[in-house]
Amino acid sequence: MTSIEDVAKTWLTDPPWQKVFKHTFDVLEDYISYVLITVGTIFLSVRLLSTLGTGELNCVILGVENGTLGGIDPYPSGGTLGLLSYASNDEECIRTVYSKFMEYMPYILLIQTLILVIVEKFSFKIPRIAQKVERFYKNIVEESLFGKDPDVSEDLTDPKTSTEVISRRRQRNEICVSLKRSKIIGRVYVAKNLCEILLDIAFLSINIVYLLSTNDDLPRTCSVLIQGVDGINGPVETDHNIFFQCRGKKMKFFVIGMYVQIVLLALHGICSLGAIIWSLGFRSVSNLLRKISEDDLKIQKKKRYRGGSNEFYAYRNGNDFLFLFDLLAHTCGIESTLRVLTHSDDNFYETCRPKIDTLTDLTLEEDKLKIVWRPA
Repeated sequence: MTSIEDVAKTWLTDPPWQKVFKHTFDVLEDYISYVLITVGTIFLSVRLLSTLGTGELNCVILGVENGTLGGIDPYPSGGTLGLLSYASNDEECIRTVYSKFMEYMPYILLIQTLILVIVEKFSFKIPRIAQKVERFYKNIVEESLFGKDPDVSEDLTDPKTSTEVISRRRQRNEICVSLKRSKIIGRVYVAKNLCEILLDIAFLSINIVYLLSTNDDLPRTCSVLIQGVDGINGPVETDHNIFFQCRGKKMKFFVIGMYVQIVLLALHGICSLGAIIWSLGFRSVSNLLRKISEDDLKIQKKKRYRGGSNEFYAYRNGNDFLFLFDLLAHTCGIESTLRVLTHSDDNFYETCRPKIDTLTDLTLEEDKLKIVWRPA
């Protein structure tokens, strides 16, 4: 039991490095998944507890084939409870009352939810993606945002005199270059949300079609063939059909549960759609760099001049480096993200650094230093 709980926690609980890169829509999807799991578990528990020892159906005896009116001859009246119990567990009666979907409905709802959870958690569980994101978080994001900031000490000292700084910069450069050349994280993110939307549509179609066509909450008539006993003289030696009227247990509860499942699946699909829309057009850092790149091109066309070493053209097609910073900006804010980006990417640092002429732009006064700078 403990191992099952550990596996469940491993899949449902995100590590710290993954929480930083979760969009609001992804967090909402997680909460919806938890509610779906709870709903499916409740339905399964109610089904098992309501049928434990008493059968799947509630039945009443209508009569016996060729029997007398008002009696169940040739069977003794004291055997009524036994006959009802037999009918409530009889496969033919269960199939008559329940459709296949309703018979296994709690299991189907849980399977639908588990499929969505597996797809949602799958993207960051891919070793290639998990390793890249974890290294990026631990070497670049964690210390800068949530602990001591080594970048401040690097700004005040000569990095060439410290082996620790040199090692850290090499690691950071290796991670950043690897992410700039990769697009797998962004593509898997979009593919994951597209897959979830398709699954939501498929599950919604199945559930809605069932609700529109179901009559499972109505009572049905079924018959059970009671075979005669050989070697006994009398009417019990022959076979008889006993007729029952049966109805499923807690049917209204399960029908309401189907409506709840449909609403939650629709919300889940909306969140996945919102995540795709965000990734295609509302990424703050990517939009900022794209705007800088476009403005720089306009300046070059007008003045035929280029200052600094602006190399943002490589960003125009997008990459995992920008995608992770977009997620980080959504989670932690654009200001903190730009500070981390300045220390992580030399191109961004050189281009956004204000142009200052130490001879003309610095004015030293008695109690202050006046600095005048031009836009990057």
